[in-house]
Amino acid sequence: LFRRELIEREGLRFPEDMEVLSDGPFTLRAMAKARKVSILADYDHYYAVKRDKAENLTYATAPLGWADAAERLVSVTRELFDPGQGRDDLIYRVFSREIAKMLQPEFLELDPLERVKAWDAAADFADANLTEELRHRLPTEKRVRLSLAQRRDHTRLEAALAEPAPRFLLEDDRLYVRYPGFRDPDLGLPDSWYEATEERVVGRFARGTSTEAIVLEDEGEPALEV
Repeated sequence: LFRRELIEREGLRFPEDMEVLSDGPFTLRAMAKARKVSILADYDHYYAVKRDKAENLTYATAPLGWADAAERLVSVTRELFDPGQGRDDLIYRVFSREIAKMLQPEFLELDPLERVKAWDAAADFADANLTEELRHRLPTEKRVRLSLAQRRDHTRLEAALAEPAPRFLLEDDRLYVRYPGFRDPDLGLPDSWYEATEERVVGRFARGTSTEAIVLEDEGEPALEV
């Protein structure tokens, strides 16, 4: 809820030319200009329901619509907030949400020329706004997709998007997700792009695996093996 006095004082309005997320710049300006912000967290305030045919604007927006929204959000963020952790957190959110939505498997169904426009738009945005710190804060799946897009390596990006259950490598107490390009000697991509550091991987481990054996323990000692 926004006080009318704040809206009129600051001249807050939704940008009518944005295809999606027109509430984003409005909300950023309101949060930055408000004298006080109250958080009510003791009950749910918002429900998002995906319609059967994905007709919601959030799900139906084309990749370039998300690119425009990302540009507008970061522009407002840089205008309103000084450099520092807070501003970095807001820019990270744009990469984690809006830019990540441009790099989804369903967009593989687009015409090849439209795909290239989408991948290049994500790459251009990364060139302008992505720091290494922000890159490594991303979960591995998003980090790899974005990094391959930024390299303009469309072949491996699309292979990564089409990969439903990548394999893993556990080495020297580090876990790597073996997406396309991992340790390819012709590419020399950093292992850090593929390291699983910012996500839970139990569910992804489970996909495509089968049970070899079950061992029950009694106070740390094997009691029964099935």
